[in-house]
Order: sequence, then C-alpha cells, then structure tokens
Amino acid sequence: MISSIPQQSRASWQPAFYLAMVYIFATYSRLPEFLPRVAGHSLRLGLVMTVLAVLGILVSGSLYRIFSSKIVLALTAFTGWLFLCTPFSIWRGGSVSQLVFWCLSVVGLILLAGCIEGAEQCRKAGYAMAVSVLTIEVLSFFLGSTEGAQDGGRLAFVAGTFANSNDFAALLLMGLPFCLLVVRTRQGLSVLKGACILGLFLIPLSVVRTGSRGGLLALLIMFVMFFFSVPPLQRVPLAIMALLLAVAAAVFAGSGALDRYKTIFRSGDTVYYANETEKSAALSTLSRKQLFLSSVRLTFQHPLLGVGPGMFPIADAKDSEEKKHPASWHQTHNTFTQISCESGFPALIFYCAALFFCFKATRVVRQGAGEHHALGDLVPGQPAIQVRDQLRLGDLVAVAQHDHRTAYLAPGGVGDADQGAFGDGRVGVQGLLHLGGVDVLAAGDDHVLEPAGDVQVPVVVDLSQVTGAEPATLGERRPGRVRLPPVAS
Repeated sequence: MISSIPQQSRASWQPAFYLAMVYIFATYSRLPEFLPRVAGHSLRLGLVMTVLAVLGILVSGSLYRIFSSKIVLALTAFTGWLFLCTPFSIWRGGSVSQLVFWCLSVVGLILLAGCIEGAEQCRKAGYAMAVSVLTIEVLSFFLGSTEGAQDGGRLAFVAGTFANSNDFAALLLMGLPFCLLVVRTRQGLSVLKGACILGLFLIPLSVVRTGSRGGLLALLIMFVMFFFSVPPLQRVPLAIMALLLAVAAAVFAGSGALDRYKTIFRSGDTVYYANETEKSAALSTLSRKQLFLSSVRLTFQHPLLGVGPGMFPIADAKDSEEKKHPASWHQTHNTFTQISCESGFPALIFYCAALFFCFKATRVVRQGAGEHHALGDLVPGQPAIQVRDQLRLGDLVAVAQHDHRTAYLAPGGVGDADQGAFGDGRVGVQGLLHLGGVDVLAAGDDHVLEPAGDVQVPVVVDLSQVTGAEPATLGERRPGRVRLPPVAS
C-alpha cells in the first residue's frame, strides 16, 4: 500500500554527511588559515573535503533532489547571471577572479544541500556550527588582541579573516544562535552543552569588544527577538542576566570600542570630536553613506548588467576621479546595493528570491509544528511521547479531529526511525498518521479507520514505509500546504 525507502540508501549517506560536518567546522572556523602556522604548509583541507563530498553526491545520485530546491535554483540563476555580466564588466579579469571565489561558495552550497538530509542531520550540522563558533571564541583568547587591530582598542586577530573586527563580530553573531540551539535541544549535561552555556555569555562580550557598531545593533536585535519569544515568566530573569552582561561588556570593552559606539547617534559632519578614535568612527559613518549613495547611482546608470562582479570599488574610483574627489576604494557595506550596482536588478531579484524561499521554508516548518500541538515542542532527535521512541495513535487525538472514533484505537505506533526527515519532497511533516479520512485504496470500506476489535489489530509501521507515501487524492497534492502521509488500516 505504501512505497518504502530502502534503509541502506540512508546508510550510504553517512560518509558524505560526516564530510559535510568537517567541512562546516573547517570553513567557518577558518581552520585552513591557521594550519600553515602549525604544520608549516597548506594542506588544502577544504579542497580535499569538497572533492570527496562531491564524489559522494554523484555516486548517491542526489543531484536531482538538490536542484529541486527553489532556494538552490534561485542561487543557480543568480550565478548564471553573474556569468552573463562578466563579459560586459569594466575589468573582465577582475570579475573573473571574483566569479571564481563565488563559485567556490556555490560548491559549498551544493555540498551541504546534498550531504545533509533530514531533521536529525540538520540538528547535528547546527551542533557543528556551535563547535565552530566556540573554537573561534577560544582562539580569540590566544590570538586576539586590542593592540594589533587596524583600529586601536578593538578586539581582532593579528592576521587572517578575523583581523577585521567587523568580520570577526559578524561570524561570532552568526554562530551564536547555534549555541542556543544546543542549550535548548541537548538533553542532560554534557561538555558541549556546558561550553555553549558559557559561550552565550562570552560571545556577546567579545562582540562588544570588537567595537563593531553594526555588530552591536545586530546583537541587540537578536536579544529583543529572543526576549519576546520566551514565556513571560522567563523574561524577568533573562532581562536581569542581560543587564549584568551589559555591565560586564562595558567594563571589559576597550576605550576605543566604547568611543566608536558613541558615534552611532552622531552625525559624521560634526566639527568637534573628543579623540581621534571618535573622529575616525564618525568619518567612517559619513564615508559609508557616500558609498551607499554612489552604489545607488551606479545601479540606475547600469540597471541590467551592472559594472561587473566585484567592480564597484573601481567604478566608484573612476567616478570620484571625474569629480576630482579622493577615491575610497571600499565596498558598499550593503549587500543589496552591492549586487544591484555590480550585476544589475536581475541579479538582485534572484538573490532576494533565494532569501524569500529560505524564509518561506522556515515558516512552513514552523506552521506545521504549530498546527499539531503534539509536535509543537518536539525537538529533532526526541520522541513526542516517550513510548519506546514511538508516537501513540490513541493519544494523538489532535491529528484526528475529523473522526473521534480513533481515540478508541489500541496503542499502535509509528517508529520515529528517521527523526522527521524532509528527504522526500512530497512529505512536509513526517511521523504522523493522517486519520482525516483519505481513501488510500479508493475503496469505500477503507475510508475511515475503525476502532480496534478482535480482528483489527494495530501494528507498528516503520517510518521508512511512510516517507514515500503518495497521496491518492488530488486534494492532498495542492502546493503550499504541509501534507501528511496517509496510511490505510
């Protein structure tokens, strides 16, 4: 009655998945930048892992599943448009170089989309992100300094990507939610959970010490969103901890970082500044405003193909030379105008479409959990009801609102073998039986599950037999809805 997915097909994914885990850790923590200092030469770890993972994807035949994602398709269209814009660039050689760097990111996207499958593996990938950001935080104690930074008094590394305080703060902030993921989902006490709890306090302190004004604003926005997402009774202790953390940040932050924060609400054309750090920060704000306006102007001058991938600094320098102004030789500091001025409005549309599909996918998953209260607090990797890691049919009345006779069913179960994976694009939520009355066999007497009697005995259905179910009615195939796999009695 139900098509099944062979168990060995999922086992074959394990090597590629673990490669993806190592890839996440190596790239996010910038491990290849530190290996030459330790080993004396570059091991090209990222390239080796990428080649192995791509081979694993090709062998397993998952390219179709990867490119069936609207997110991947949107970014693929974005990449194709960059290729189209490159021949018309104001400096083709420079655009080709930028295009190569972007293609490496696309390879990373395909690698992760192809090697990570299901909620359980996604959760472990989130744990890998938490380990990565904790590694960066630990390294900052040994390699970070407020003296060797480009701007005095700001925390940064001596060399590498993290030598830029703004990039350092951005990577810390992007990894911070994954520490919260570990704290909220990992059961019991463990070294990783304890490290993540400590990281929730240390990482915000490091972000404040970087003196990144954008980083500080992002940190405040993240806290406000999390503050209103927790139950009201938890908000008071959360506010107290945040206040103590703010006091600690003010104490440990350098004077250079605090001086930069003073300029957030001050205009860049102010005549008097308290010190050179404050003057530099204010002039930086003014410069970024001018860069933004220049990127908007170049966007409307080249609306279709732009000035070429990565060519905004050169185009802006030429524009400044014509106006007899000093060139800044900086990027726009705005992702959207950077894309529009370098590759035109079509590239911006493709990029925004990818973001839209990301948010839409997240919303669909959250709605699916919200509609089924039995799964509302279900953490990937845990059973909804503790009965040998199974969902009890007799207790899951909320799913069977159309037929109250299902409450009399003897305890049956669906083994949560796949932990709610989303591998099959036809199934939005797994681990549930659709008891609403879908006729799987197109036979009238099978339309509704009858109460269990002497003859009808509920059985345990393995989840691998549910994930491949094909809805029998057109009503269950409508797009945009979370579809549940129907099961006949």
